Amino acid sequence: MARRVSRVFALALAMTVFAVTPGWGGESMGYYDSHGNWRPLFLSYAKVAVVAGIEGGERAGIVHPILLSGSAARKPGGVWQYSLVEDMAGRQLDAAKRLVDEGVSERIALVFELAGDPDKTFTLNNTLVVKPKDADAASLAGTCGIESIEPLDEREGVWLGRAKDAVAVLEACRCLYGGGFVKWALPDFSVPVRLYGTVNDAYFSNQWHLAQSSDADIDADEAWDVTMGDSRVAVAVVDTGVETDHPDFEPARMLPGYNAATDTSDPTPLPTAIDAHGTACAGAVAAWSNNGQGVAGVCPGCSLIPIKMMDGMTSEAQLSTGYRAINFAADNGAWVISNSWGIPQEYTSQVDMEPYRVAIRHAVNDGRGGLGAVVLFASGNGNQWGQAQEIGANELQNMPEVMTVGGTGPDDTVVGYSN
Repeated sequence: MARRVSRVFALALAMTVFAVTPGWGGESMGYYDSHGNWRPLFLSYAKVAVVAGIEGGERAGIVHPILLSGSAARKPGGVWQYSLVEDMAGRQLDAAKRLVDEGVSERIALVFELAGDPDKTFTLNNTLVVKPKDADAASLAGTCGIESIEPLDEREGVWLGRAKDAVAVLEACRCLYGGGFVKWALPDFSVPVRLYGTVNDAYFSNQWHLAQSSDADIDADEAWDVTMGDSRVAVAVVDTGVETDHPDFEPARMLPGYNAATDTSDPTPLPTAIDAHGTACAGAVAAWSNNGQGVAGVCPGCSLIPIKMMDGMTSEAQLSTGYRAINFAADNGAWVISNSWGIPQEYTSQVDMEPYRVAIRHAVNDGRGGLGAVVLFASGNGNQWGQAQEIGANELQNMPEVMTVGGTGPDDTVVGYSN
């Protein structure tokens, strides 16, 4: 009885918080981050989201040309982003509700823009990532508009909740935090993930970074005189997926992989993926040598754990997907977790990256049977003009637990585009 009274009181408190925090119009949208700070969100003025599955989004523009214009941009989770027709600009929520009412969209999803940069957007569907205070997290189902909740990582006490739609997610996050039910409750935003360059040359003679006459290299050939690697050393490549049957990979050293986007065991890229970024990254790590073809990985005797975080059709990922990807690597024997991607600093002002940080800290502290895994991130390839930039204070590359790797050229100096 006392527990029920406590929960009723907490809900009443949460409603009080709603009364004194901003409403849902325009710039007043937002949530409380993992440190209890209010993060404002800005609805896109010219974009709208349609939740219609992989094929359905392509039909939406035909079904509703009076609301939508242009072609659809595919986002994770069956979300498609459209431009609004000129008459509907600034009325995203009205358009989203109408699309649902008329059966074009399954539910309301939202498109947000970065303050001062409307061309940079991120989306929200109907999920939230939660770290409850109470061990009985499953009891949160039915509270604050949460329709269901499941463990994302029971050991760390991180759960994935589902609500009616994106508006309900924001309301649930505010209610859960305001009611004191959680340490934090974060919208499961889908944010752009910037893929960083990697070796893709077809021949070892062009892989100057491994060995060259000027010695501006990593002396891989000298290391190979000692060892070609050990199959017990497992390197997880978190990326757009890996072609596990590629002829340059040794099948015996390809360990079971994971698709974090679909929560399944198949890390194979889609045949229509925009590039082979993940396969190229995996090749740079562990492509087999002395087989007369392709490239040579720096550790050809090491094992690979292929993990698909982005589907290759879009270089975006939800926070929960990134959490699953890194967590799988940590919990499945990875000695090293390689991430040749990053989330730009400008998005971290509105999107709290705490789920990624929790997963990375777990990998470093608890991975490899408690010995800890090495987590690598690429420093980045500079801005759109190829000019180096400082790594942002809130970027994952700046975490003290992470080893961030920059780039040098054949002349042994830092290349101009390396952050």
